[in-house]
Amino acid sequence: MDKIMVHEDWWQTPLRAHVSTFWRIQQRGKPLPPCTPTSGTVKAVVNHGRWVVECPNGCGDALCVSDAARCYICCNCGGKTWYHVAFPRNRKGIETVLLQRKAQHPFMNAPTRNWMVGETVKDLEAENALHPEAVR
Repeated sequence: MDKIMVHEDWWQTPLRAHVSTFWRIQQRGKPLPPCTPTSGTVKAVVNHGRWVVECPNGCGDALCVSDAARCYICCNCGGKTWYHVAFPRNRKGIETVLLQRKAQHPFMNAPTRNWMVGETVKDLEAENALHPEAVR
């Protein structure tokens, strides 16, 4: 399956159950906070062919996001509340251009399939033109 991956493509457990497991490990048994209210919004980015969010507290944690449960809490630094996850409006266009780039595996070896907030589809197309060796 060649696509930009989300949580459901990788894991069989729902996102909240997955997070709960890692939360208990990282936070030494503390209960996972309820998922409402949220602390705001974090924006999804593409990293090596996966839609992820990064900890807004800057601890370096990242999580592959879910289409079914668009929420995030940092298991690493123990954030107190959940965040809403926002995908860009032009998600399909971003994915279309990134999928033109070569990858040995959709997310385990897709080092050129990246997108950051602020980049446009035209920016990605220009990168593809600049590096034709990385495009199929």
